[in-house]
Amino acid sequence: MNIQIQSMDKRSAVRISQWHYEDPYSLYNVGEDAVDEFLENDYYAVFDLQEGLIGFFCLGRVAQVPGGYECHAYENRMDVIDIGLGMRPDMTGQGFGCEFIHHCLIQAKDMYPQVKVFRLTVATFNLRAIKVYERLGFQAGMHFVNPIGLEFMTMLKKAE
Repeated sequence: MNIQIQSMDKRSAVRISQWHYEDPYSLYNVGEDAVDEFLENDYYAVFDLQEGLIGFFCLGRVAQVPGGYECHAYENRMDVIDIGLGMRPDMTGQGFGCEFIHHCLIQAKDMYPQVKVFRLTVATFNLRAIKVYERLGFQAGMHFVNPIGLEFMTMLKKAE
């Protein structure tokens, strides 16, 4: 992969809003309502020179899942940054995850050099993603249930 990362633009935001994940991953379908959120917050588009737009990531509070605050899953520390990740549906499960996430983490560390720990939140049923995160050195953190009844967990990794 030859990865390039840039701030989210409207064209990329619209394309991502049209991605469709099959069940059980359909909870990651964001729809057109997400375009403004992508443009107004800390979101980045990830491109591969051959594949085009392959994913996105976000940083900070927008990467957190509702319900985590009430359970104290998101302690407020200056040396921790939350990262949210999304990969184009046709690329998931194809062996690209580790490299994709690795590039996102490098970019995040370059942008926030003071960060000592990356934290992400993943639905516990998403074993495919959890396996990739574990391969990259993330370790399970706190479990909680969001307001619509889905179980999530945080995962933590020391920033390198």
